[in-house]
Amino acid sequence: MTEKTQAKNAPAKKTIPYTKEGESYERTVSVSGDIVTRKHVTKHKTGEVYLTWHFDFSGCTKDQILELASRAVVIGERPRFKVCPQAHIPEWDNKTFDVAAFCARERSKKSPLEKIQDALGMLSEEEKKALLERLQ
Repeated sequence: MTEKTQAKNAPAKKTIPYTKEGESYERTVSVSGDIVTRKHVTKHKTGEVYLTWHFDFSGCTKDQILELASRAVVIGERPRFKVCPQAHIPEWDNKTFDVAAFCARERSKKSPLEKIQDALGMLSEEEKKALLERLQ
């Protein structure tokens, strides 16, 4: 870390826990000046890895930061879009997202039933029928 980065990596102004219910590893996001620190778990081919990453936003323009933030909202909303019924797809076009509400959402671990419901939403009617026949 450079001296500039170390100086900006002073005690965090804000730390946000975002551990999912049922998880044992504490995940956090801390913001101190232009430095964002994330403690997170990432899947790797060797298993789960617990990491601390620091992101230095000094030198980034507000436009660059907003563009980057909008990517996170796209990634976060995409699963909800993928499972919406075809009749609701037009509602997603030209949509304005409330980013403050998106940030305020609680992270929760999905139950197996919720995961199945999401997966079923991505199947065609023919695939659903074939699945039901196999289950009987």
